[in-house]
Amino acid sequence: MKTPFFSIVIPTYNRPKELERAIKSILSQSFKNFEIVISDNHKGSKVSKLSPLLNNKQIRYYFNDENIGFTRNLYKAIGLAKGEYVFILGDDDWLGNLNLLENVYQKIKNKGYGYIRVSFLYCSQNNKRYSLFLDQKTNRTLGKNQNSLEILDFLDRSVYSSISGLIFKRPASLLIKSILQSQNPKFEMSDFWVKYLFDAVRKAGGWIDFEDVIYVSLSQYESPTFYLLINNRLPREMVWELFKNDLSKKEMKTWIKNETANFSRMLPSIRYYSSRTNLIAFTKRLLQLNSGLKWEPSFHFKLFVAVVMPRWLWRWLRAIAINCSTRFL
Repeated sequence: MKTPFFSIVIPTYNRPKELERAIKSILSQSFKNFEIVISDNHKGSKVSKLSPLLNNKQIRYYFNDENIGFTRNLYKAIGLAKGEYVFILGDDDWLGNLNLLENVYQKIKNKGYGYIRVSFLYCSQNNKRYSLFLDQKTNRTLGKNQNSLEILDFLDRSVYSSISGLIFKRPASLLIKSILQSQNPKFEMSDFWVKYLFDAVRKAGGWIDFEDVIYVSLSQYESPTFYLLINNRLPREMVWELFKNDLSKKEMKTWIKNETANFSRMLPSIRYYSSRTNLIAFTKRLLQLNSGLKWEPSFHFKLFVAVVMPRWLWRWLRAIAINCSTRFL
């Protein structure tokens, strides 16, 4: 069988209606050289309703015998990919224009980029669409063989933490030992895929695609795991360890300093999504990793706000931020 150009990988969990929309948005693309790889974390999913779609030869559907968590499910789906490029898509998200794959394919063929970030708009249940993160004023390209910190900064500006629309050249090895070897059934490593993106940009450069769009369903989760300490460590520390052979000690120190500073700005969100106890432990760990934060007035202000601000006020401010960036389409 001919190697597909794109492997569109979709980790899913018991959302057949949303998954159907995602699949249809892919199958309707003008560009047809792709496969769809679906890894379902819920063996009892009502996928029988999707049977006509799943009979398509371009779709490979896999069930897990048990819920293996989001990290392992996505890792498995990526590992099953056979295409030249891996394209990650959330199960409740969908491609926004019919020529998206064709446009990305042409750009790759012309420029040879190893990493592409397709822009995205969040979509609420009442069909309001908005973007809070991707800044179209940002530098949209980065050449190959750049400084490690420049690559990480470029990836950060491309909002790689949102998985839908991340496209990267499939490497020879996808092995991440910490995921494969963990015996903890609840193991999670948020953002582990940044290692694949980093390697792809270093080898062939990257591009942020603002011409095309993916619609991303507004998440309703209330307790993101990346805010919760694990054995008194930030979950993020597992990601830093993936780069121990890629960054010098000086580069790693600078990266950790920058990342902990970013986390300090998120203290109100950390309090909102977790607990005051976790907030205190999280703050202590930040100060252990970056003692310079204690001299930053903004750090103490954010911590104060996190401690005293009630949840209703946090929700209200968040709603204002969303309304200020809403696009009605």
